[in-house]
Amino acid sequence: MLFRSMYGTAGSFWKNPHISTRVYTELVAKYPGLPSFVVDTTTVKIPLAWILDVVCGLKGYTKDGVGLFHKQPLVLVASKQSTSKQVYDFSLEIARTVKDKTGISIEPEVEHLRP
Repeated sequence: MLFRSMYGTAGSFWKNPHISTRVYTELVAKYPGLPSFVVDTTTVKIPLAWILDVVCGLKGYTKDGVGLFHKQPLVLVASKQSTSKQVYDFSLEIARTVKDKTGISIEPEVEHLRP
């Protein structure tokens, strides 16, 4: 398991997405139990950790020494041997998976430096 020893993290890696109530209604029909927090009359915020865990099954997923923390999938962690390119590529893979499963584009909370 990648996370038995010390690892690097920037904390929460992605922002929780804001989506329209229409998109939320479509998603909750497909994924009952999807939590939401009202932003205004046309927008809700959804917890990306729930999407990563329940919808995408990615909680604890690792690849090439980079992974989503097994206790909180919003947190991306990396081994000491991981390169910035591996972290960047992993983040793109996660974003693609979320987009493919939900249609939602996620935004990083961290600022990417060119790998």
